[in-house]
Amino acid sequence: MKQTLFVLLALVFSSTGFAKQIDCKARINAVRADLHALGELMDSSPDYTKTKSNKPLEMVKEYIEKKYPGEEYTFEENAKDVDDSAVAGTCSASVGISLIQGTADTWYNEDGEGKDKSKVIEKAAERLRRHKLPFGFEGGAQGWGGSPASYVLLLDTECKAVHSFFLGISHD
Repeated sequence: MKQTLFVLLALVFSSTGFAKQIDCKARINAVRADLHALGELMDSSPDYTKTKSNKPLEMVKEYIEKKYPGEEYTFEENAKDVDDSAVAGTCSASVGISLIQGTADTWYNEDGEGKDKSKVIEKAAERLRRHKLPFGFEGGAQGWGGSPASYVLLLDTECKAVHSFFLGISHD
């Protein structure tokens, strides 16, 4: 009887989320590994920032405040069109991946040999979907030679971490 009760309680708690344990260190490392692999292809490196909030737009606001204290930013939720102005916010995975791919296409499709690299970058960017994290963005950065650049953000709401990936490729 005790075993049956224990099994029933375990089912109730696991189905309501009480038994769900997140290994944040492992998850942060997994996201960083995928971003580092992407960074190897795009001459960029990821970073992450801890937040107090677990609400995606609030996480973006905290990230911006830590990175650019006192600077004016406009925040957008579920942005469809991400530009390079002083705007940051949340977006779909498709918009975030398209931002990565657009940057890769801009830099690597300029010469004939870059097309293959652009396709490899697209596959690496698509791997980010497997983490099932909300995406965000930050516009207004400067890339190589002062060109406009953006950051793609992965927002880990359970571990309260913003993973940022700079899209201003250093083009030596």
